[in-house]
Amino acid sequence: MISEDFEIKDPWAMAERVKQVLKKETQAETERALGLLVLLKGILQEKNFSDPRFLDFKKDLTSLFNLPSTKKHLHRFTIQLDIYLGRGRMDGYEQTCDYRSTLQILNDHFVPWEEIDLPHLVEDMESIDDDIREVAEDAPPIREHEIPNWVPDSHWWWRAPKKQDMSEAERWYRRHYEELEP
Repeated sequence: MISEDFEIKDPWAMAERVKQVLKKETQAETERALGLLVLLKGILQEKNFSDPRFLDFKKDLTSLFNLPSTKKHLHRFTIQLDIYLGRGRMDGYEQTCDYRSTLQILNDHFVPWEEIDLPHLVEDMESIDDDIREVAEDAPPIREHEIPNWVPDSHWWWRAPKKQDMSEAERWYRRHYEELEP
């Protein structure tokens, strides 16, 4: 995202920005739009969800997420999530959670995954959740104060690591092990 994205406080202006960004049809702009949706969710109020403008926005968003290029970019986003997940026992768990929460916000508030014509998206997300549970057995924990304030409690993956008593030294080593290896 760019700095001016963070300055938008009006939900309808943010919604328009999301659509403009998605219409650029690049990987970077699709990822930016996903980040903007996280920001938009934060500035929307309960009354906005029943506003006809929001319902129209969701329809437009569904169309934009079904463009061939956007579907390809969304698929790449899930692949990147999976790459981070593969590194989850060391330095990739926090990024895994960030990507997973972004996709959950897309599903819960804007475009349900079932409405995106991307084969196996729902199954892929279920598989990712299973893999997160497995990786969480050994992943360094994310301390409560490190979890972004936009993350709802329902996003269990942030608090899933089993080794909550891991020392700060071990957490640091796991996050920086590549820098330390010769």
